[in-house]
Amino acid sequence: MVFYRSDAILDDLSQLKEAHQHRPEGSGVRKFSVDLLKPRCFRPATELHEFSMGDAGKAIRESRLDAVMAFGSADSAIVQELINAPDIKLMSFSQAEAYTRLFPNLST
Repeated sequence: MVFYRSDAILDDLSQLKEAHQHRPEGSGVRKFSVDLLKPRCFRPATELHEFSMGDAGKAIRESRLDAVMAFGSADSAIVQELINAPDIKLMSFSQAEAYTRLFPNLST
């Protein structure tokens, strides 16, 4: 899941080119995040930060991050809090099927 703060409706990772993005903790998750971003939008100007999910949720709510990439259950308290935050959007991927072919660990 990708949560973001913007007036625009974003539906593809390439639209986050200049955003500051959250990279979850953990070496496997970190590598997957970078691999996921690389084909579409990872640029040297993009800043990636490591936060716990709780700290990332707080940072995006406080406008210290533009986007947060979250891995895990949609039932988690932080994910539900971000889904219900009026100024934070959950990205709907227009090319979800393509991402699942490139990355079999993903699901739509």
